[in-house]
Amino acid sequence: MLKFCLAVLLCVAALTPAHAEIYEWRENGKLYYGDRPPAGVEARLVRGSAPARAPVKEETATTETSTAQEQVEEMRIARENAAETEAQAEEERKRAEELEQTCQRARNQLAALESGQRVARFNEQGEREFLGDTARQQETERIRTFIDTNCDGQT
Repeated sequence: MLKFCLAVLLCVAALTPAHAEIYEWRENGKLYYGDRPPAGVEARLVRGSAPARAPVKEETATTETSTAQEQVEEMRIARENAAETEAQAEEERKRAEELEQTCQRARNQLAALESGQRVARFNEQGEREFLGDTARQQETERIRTFIDTNCDGQT
């Protein structure tokens, strides 16, 4: 008798419709199904007896979308500004490095001129000619001026 009652109960349970509700909604171009749609999403009841959730008003969706678009645009602009700042900093670093190398060469030339050793240059014909006292003095003054102007005055 117990088996008979259990069988009847199972048959009745199988014939009664399930009260599960299944919703359908779209998000980011994809179609989703579930028993509870996320808040703020327009969902359509596919199966079940409960009424579908009220669709989201167009104004709210548009405002949220424009806000998201504005945030994306602000992030893009911030990335571009950061990249520009980084590029400028890198360029400034390279210029400072080149100036330091130029200053070091100028200091070496000045040391050679002041040491009294013979200093030569190449003329327009590609021939080597040594600097006399007057040319040495002019070259020394020119290099000192360059160092004072461009190399923080370190001679």
